[in-house]
Amino acid sequence: MRYMLSVVFGIFLIFSAHVASGQVASPDLTLPFAPSQNDEISPSIDPLAGLDPQKVNACFSLYPIAKSALVNKENGLSKEAMLAPLPSRKVLSSYPQDKAIEKMVSLSVLDIVDEVYRYKGLEGRVYSVYTAEVCQRKLRGVAVPESFSESHKGLKKCASEAKSKQISCAMAVAGSTR
Repeated sequence: MRYMLSVVFGIFLIFSAHVASGQVASPDLTLPFAPSQNDEISPSIDPLAGLDPQKVNACFSLYPIAKSALVNKENGLSKEAMLAPLPSRKVLSSYPQDKAIEKMVSLSVLDIVDEVYRYKGLEGRVYSVYTAEVCQRKLRGVAVPESFSESHKGLKKCASEAKSKQISCAMAVAGSTR
């Protein structure tokens, strides 16, 4: 229970700071690549078919978390303030198996905050798609970029693409060929 409360509080902090910025209603905060609730997913065409739906949804949740982290930084929230309510990597390493989803999301949020504050010029939509795609690739057990430093260069190029090509470009930087 203690673990779950830490994770929930940390994610709440990121979202609440985003809400305070007045940008939650942004139409760009929706997931541009997620299937709708009514879509049937065919195992023959969807690489996510057969995976734990809770973990897949956790990956999709990284999209608005990444967008919120970028907005919070832009609005002056310090890295320390964003990290304060989150468990450390050391604490996360001791999470029991029944907390696998919380651990996965928390580790991803720690990576997101580190990347947002370390790298300049991340574009929200492009970076958010990239984070969700890397998570999904990890779930499928396929290769992901070894270093965000290299990915950052690719994501900067994606941000300069036409908006209609940004999502597929960010997914390609994550390693997908869709």
